[in-house]
Amino acid sequence: MVTKTKFDLIGVTLLLLTTLISIGLLIRMAFEWVNNSDDLGFIQKVVLTGISFFITPLILKIELPKLKRVEIDETKITLTSLLTGRKKQFLTRELDGFKMSLQYAKGGPTYEIILIKNGRPIHGISSNYTKNFGEIKNKLKTQLKNLGIEEFKYFDFLIKRLKR
Repeated sequence: MVTKTKFDLIGVTLLLLTTLISIGLLIRMAFEWVNNSDDLGFIQKVVLTGISFFITPLILKIELPKLKRVEIDETKITLTSLLTGRKKQFLTRELDGFKMSLQYAKGGPTYEIILIKNGRPIHGISSNYTKNFGEIKNKLKTQLKNLGIEEFKYFDFLIKRLKR
């Protein structure tokens, strides 16, 4: 039996809107600096450029890669990008297992399953974007070794993700 992730429409929509707004703000601020218009003051330009310059890469490198449909069957796990449709398949025997991570976001706990291959994380499945997170977790428990809980350290997490 194949188990597939079901996307949380609200979470995915909010992420895509945030991405578009962030990229739009970055483009707008580049335009402001190049054309040197008087629409915004210098401090406003610096603040808005700083926000868009730091937030946009975080969204693109950390959150958007989580938008993958995960299909788990008896022998393999297939990851399909929601944005590009590109597929990657991993045989369950090739994977070391998975780790769980707990972080607090959106006013409550957010869980993440991190698939591990050759000691390195290959994909994170976030409870923010998955309606049937519990079902996916239970299916993975039967297929892969649970490598424990990874303590969430925000800055270590950012550095690892941005280096990918």
